[in-house]
Amino acid sequence: VDAILDAHCGFPIRMPPSFRPAKKAVQCYIPSDKNGILKSIEGDDFDRLPTHNCHIMLRKIGDKVVRARDLMSFAAYVWLIGDDEDVKRDVKRAREEFKVEVEPIADEPDRCSSPASYAS
Repeated sequence: VDAILDAHCGFPIRMPPSFRPAKKAVQCYIPSDKNGILKSIEGDDFDRLPTHNCHIMLRKIGDKVVRARDLMSFAAYVWLIGDDEDVKRDVKRAREEFKVEVEPIADEPDRCSSPASYAS
């Protein structure tokens, strides 16, 4: 917990050993499951989720999207705060209800499929 707080705040914060969080906080990664040019998005109204704190969309209509495979290829991030079961429910809903329609493009090669691709 100390390292997360330090990174977030930019300076050392020390929590007493007796500290116990009252709520659960999660950064939920929202994947795209397709390659193509983004034509439409459904389910990006994340504030509908009761535990929604904030979110950021990383792609917009007209952008190229790829099937999520690393942190920068996700379509959105959502931060949720609440009771454990409520947060778990909303993570599931955020991912399941997020749908993209794309204009297909050829699949990109898997950059990690061969050792020769590591240098590129």
